[in-house]
Amino acid sequence: MSPAKQIRNVALVGASGTVGAPTLSALLAAGHKATVLTRPDSAKNFPSAVTVHVGDYKDEEFVSSSCKQAS
Repeated sequence: MSPAKQIRNVALVGASGTVGAPTLSALLAAGHKATVLTRPDSAKNFPSAVTVHVGDYKDEEFVSSSCKQAS
């Protein structure tokens, strides 16, 4: 059996929330490359190491393309 492939690129929705903010911090501390999907009305500033995609979560194309770019 071959070893499991480690996930390094992660897309995260809700990264400014109660659960998402510490999750993002933990992912970055563990060396992951994080892409955040956030709403246009969010005033949150993310670390420079984070790729930020701003859009409507209800827009299937936005979510799909953002996740593909994160991989």
